[in-house]
Amino acid sequence: VSHSDYPEAAKQVPRVGDNRQVDIERVLALKPDLLVVWLHGNAERQLEPLRRLGVPLFYSEPTKLEAIPETLLKLGTLMGSEPQAQAAAGQFRQRLAGLRQHYAQARPLRVFYQVWDQPLYTLNGQHMVSDVLRLCGGVNIFADLPVTAPTVTQEAVIAADPDVILAGEMSGRGAVDSWKRFPRMRAVRQQQLYTLNGDLLHRPGPRILDGASQVCQRLAQARAQRP
Repeated sequence: VSHSDYPEAAKQVPRVGDNRQVDIERVLALKPDLLVVWLHGNAERQLEPLRRLGVPLFYSEPTKLEAIPETLLKLGTLMGSEPQAQAAAGQFRQRLAGLRQHYAQARPLRVFYQVWDQPLYTLNGQHMVSDVLRLCGGVNIFADLPVTAPTVTQEAVIAADPDVILAGEMSGRGAVDSWKRFPRMRAVRQQQLYTLNGDLLHRPGPRILDGASQVCQRLAQARAQRP
């Protein structure tokens, strides 16, 4: 789809839609042997014609970091590339274990994660970003909200008074800068406002550990600066 831009070779693959709509006729014209599906939005309704035509579907929607190597192994089996999948899964598990061990005793920090600023979006405890926060010793202040990607108010964030505010770099103009208008907030007062590479954190693939490393480093900075 239009957002498929990694690795570089993906940019040369024909586009069949975007994150909202897929051109079913174009997909069928390409005669796929397999569809790897990330269910969201209108995807279920759009997939029905393909399902009726008997195109095999594999649903990929990991919500925990530990599920990513399992997904790699399943894809390797489906695509006949088991050796590469096993190597990639092994590397992921080893790196994840290293991060988990390194931050296992880290002092917990309460975190607000900002996806977008207008409207103000965050993620709840079921999203993989929350699993990343837990890995790094972070506590998502909105983990208990029932919606995966809820909108929240500035007042709710101010009332929660997080230790750290993290924002994806595509979260809107100025990303975290707008919070500087509230100097009494703990995160603002202690200058714990950080912008991260949202692509690395919002896509549930092997690169998420690069994003996790960024998060862990930012939270480590916050601990070092806070008595």
